[in-house]
Amino acid sequence: MPSPPSINPNPYGQNIIGPAAPYMPYAQPPPPLPQSMTPQRQPQPEYVVDPAGSIVTKSRLYPEFEKLLNNQMMNPYPGGVPQKLTNALREHVSNNTPRRLIQLSPDPRNWRLIEGNDVVAHIANKMTRIDDAFLNILEAKVFDLANELVPAASPLRNLDSEEDVRDDVWGAIFQFLIPKFACYAILSHTWLQSNPEIVYQQTPQWHWLAPNGQVLDPNMEPRYRKLKAFCDIASNQYQVSLAWCDTFCINKSSSSELDEAIQSMYKWYQNSSICITYLRDTTSLDDMRRDNRFQRRWTLQELIAPPRMHFYRSDWSRLSNVPNDKAPSHIQAIVSLVTGISHTELTSFNPIAGSDIATRMGWAANRTTRGEDRAYSLMGIFGVNFPISYGEGAERAFYRLIESIVSSRNTFHIIWALNWAGKSLSDTIHASRIIPSGQTVIVLVSSSSAYF
Repeated sequence: MPSPPSINPNPYGQNIIGPAAPYMPYAQPPPPLPQSMTPQRQPQPEYVVDPAGSIVTKSRLYPEFEKLLNNQMMNPYPGGVPQKLTNALREHVSNNTPRRLIQLSPDPRNWRLIEGNDVVAHIANKMTRIDDAFLNILEAKVFDLANELVPAASPLRNLDSEEDVRDDVWGAIFQFLIPKFACYAILSHTWLQSNPEIVYQQTPQWHWLAPNGQVLDPNMEPRYRKLKAFCDIASNQYQVSLAWCDTFCINKSSSSELDEAIQSMYKWYQNSSICITYLRDTTSLDDMRRDNRFQRRWTLQELIAPPRMHFYRSDWSRLSNVPNDKAPSHIQAIVSLVTGISHTELTSFNPIAGSDIATRMGWAANRTTRGEDRAYSLMGIFGVNFPISYGEGAERAFYRLIESIVSSRNTFHIIWALNWAGKSLSDTIHASRIIPSGQTVIVLVSSSSAYF
């Protein structure tokens, strides 16, 4: 009688009826796999966790905030702006934006100069999707990141140059959010020689502008064409609704307002979202190095301060197609060559901890301006402020500039002044005379004698 069939295990999970396979034990263990086929254990990164959690820097946090904000702006149901955000916005407008801004409109006759609470209201109107619930989400993200492990070698752990935002969570949140909405374009230019610019006092006088945009007064044509080109570019190319131009937005008949504008100018350019730089004498890159703009002292801080800049030819067409003309590119190389300012200083200048005083004086050496402005125009690049007093004379103004520079720093290196190769400030002011003299110098030197 034949033996019954056996059940053979199948690797695919089914039982197959068939004869039993003979048992064949191995005479020796199987040979090892070749080295190239052996699974290798990957080295694990070293993780560092601080006692209170991982350090949360802006480098880690802001990319996460960006994703959350993009999703939030898709919310079709805007609500009210939280009071604490409105208060932070009001403080930002007061401290970091120009006193007066142009509220843009497709019809130039509807341009408005707004300031103070009107600026706050205009910006807040764009923030209606930022509600309390979203602010709470941002706050929670900070502490979520604190609980994540971060490799010790990760560039996100940039502990030497960045602080832990948990020391001021709401400060970090507002510093991210507000600049996203409080955007304004700023104009850097040289004034028209043959025809005065449109000034603040002419703002409400649009009787010379026809409904179809035609300029009725021939004398206003070149002034208006320049202002309109700037505003159109700001609105259409950069999608901003606020803009600033010095000739149009400063009431120069008010000495206090003029004083504030001169002392705040560097900060205003630094906080702009885009600086539109008009080169009146330039039609090509070859012309650029000879443009009068690079000869004026006021435009020095306008070149250094803005984080993002685009140069425009005399016909208001772009000189380049790069995202930022201050970033490394052919156009930046030309600017660096013409001005003597290094690539690093063009992109990340720090008025307090930047290049030495002699280098900065060298940038200004061959630039011109009138009277006291020779000193006033340099306050921004040295990070100092002192009261404006037109009529005091160029020598006295420059003396006060040097005095402010010395008092704002821990050391006083006399050699920078002696080595400054600039032109004389006037027929009576030579470069060697910019060091304060007499008893004042003795006081200044003795106060820093430990550094010599």
